Amino acid sequence: MILILNEYSLSRANRLSKLVIPNVNDPFEIEILWLQHEDFNKTSTIFNNKLHKHTFYELHFVLDGENIIADKNGKTFSIKSGEAMILAPGSLHLSKYYTGNLKRFSIAFSLLENSTINKAFSALDFYIYKLSKMTINNLNCIFSECDRDNVLSSYIIRNRIFELINELLILGKYEEYMPQTTISSQDLLVNKIKKYIDDNSNIFLSCKDIADYCKYNEIYLNRIFKNRTGKTLLKYIHKKKIQHSKEMLKNKKLSVTTISYTLGFSNEYYFNAFFKREVGVSPGVYRKYI
Repeated sequence: MILILNEYSLSRANRLSKLVIPNVNDPFEIEILWLQHEDFNKTSTIFNNKLHKHTFYELHFVLDGENIIADKNGKTFSIKSGEAMILAPGSLHLSKYYTGNLKRFSIAFSLLENSTINKAFSALDFYIYKLSKMTINNLNCIFSECDRDNVLSSYIIRNRIFELINELLILGKYEEYMPQTTISSQDLLVNKIKKYIDDNSNIFLSCKDIADYCKYNEIYLNRIFKNRTGKTLLKYIHKKKIQHSKEMLKNKKLSVTTISYTLGFSNEYYFNAFFKREVGVSPGVYRKYI
């Protein structure tokens, strides 16, 4: 069964295979070498492949079918639709055969020999893992972005590739090796979320609203936000809503009803219940003591 990628198409995959990914300075010197898409449509075929190795890392995503890869000792590894595998530099391997209509998307990247995360990735040689919603979201973004003819597209794709690499480190429990560029991008993302919440104080935003705005998976976004702030996204939304409420309650000319509608509540009753749950007293009682 084919992995559902809403943004996947053969034409997009072919464009990605020709795309040159820009490399910018980062603390771990990760260099994206190439992207490759392979589409085999026979039922079962033996690859015309010999045992070989590379001087770089290969990350293979199987979007459909099954790919069988063997190591130098003949041990086979099956990568099924919805799974991925990483191969380390110098690792002898060969693609033995595939079944079904194999669709495989691959990323080749290299690291400096003394890079901090080289040790982490080397330990993940022949590592197979299931694609999470976050990975699927990033892959969808990569495929859709290649349609856009602008100078930023290749940089956006590069950042998404970094997210894929970063998730692999997390899955391998190597958080301490997380690239600083990824951490910085997470800080930018958190700041973007905070600004969006502040700029929309008249709307009672949900986590899904913010995830849709940022074009990220809701669970992943919440995890990033909590890691960077110590609070869940929902807790932060409620905190800011209470802050805005308290500021407006200082203005005695504004009725509680007006404040509730201004802050995006459907009626005064829900505003009162929310405020009392978060603060411990009703808005009216709170106002008497300020």
